[in-house]
Amino acid sequence: MKFESPQNMGQEKSPLSEQEDLNNLEVSTRIFESGTPEELSCLKTFFNLTDNQMDLFSHYIKLRKKTVEACWASVEAREVENPQATEVEVSMGAYVENIEPQVRGAVLSLREKGYATYESGFYGENVQLISFEEDQVVDYSPSDVLRDFLEEQGVVISVEPNSVGLSFDKKLSLQEIKGVWEKVSGDLPDLGQPVGSCELQAAVMFREKQKELK
Repeated sequence: MKFESPQNMGQEKSPLSEQEDLNNLEVSTRIFESGTPEELSCLKTFFNLTDNQMDLFSHYIKLRKKTVEACWASVEAREVENPQATEVEVSMGAYVENIEPQVRGAVLSLREKGYATYESGFYGENVQLISFEEDQVVDYSPSDVLRDFLEEQGVVISVEPNSVGLSFDKKLSLQEIKGVWEKVSGDLPDLGQPVGSCELQAAVMFREKQKELK
């Protein structure tokens, strides 16, 4: 989910509103990551969140921060130690280290099945997403086996023509989330055709830089 403006906005003023706008995603994220007890209390009241929501969002927002920082460190190390991209990476337009580890295996598996992935990983407070450059999951419906598994894990799946999203109602570890994504990618059918190269600007620039290494 995404934070929604409180119903009483404008009627009651947060003690922090003179300094920071709690409707600003960067501000609310910072508070969840490292806010003081007073700031957390203000955030809870401002968005009318329950204790369970506060605990759940805090878990995933902190996990996202840790994961993204580790990803960037891995990318920086890769650029220094082994900058030459593999064939798969050239097609994606990014190093595998750019893909968050919990969704990396699923993304690579889906590309082998013909899905043109272009963004993946944490999205919002307790949501994960894999998006596609084209409407490739229009006819996809999760199997009963997958739905039962996701229900046991406290995960709700949402399918759009060009994306698959997961909403987490329980606190899972990064390794557990990885397992969930692997189940999802395994459930998606093989499209039976090779995936083309990602044509987003960042991917094109990545391939141009690779040419300079040769």
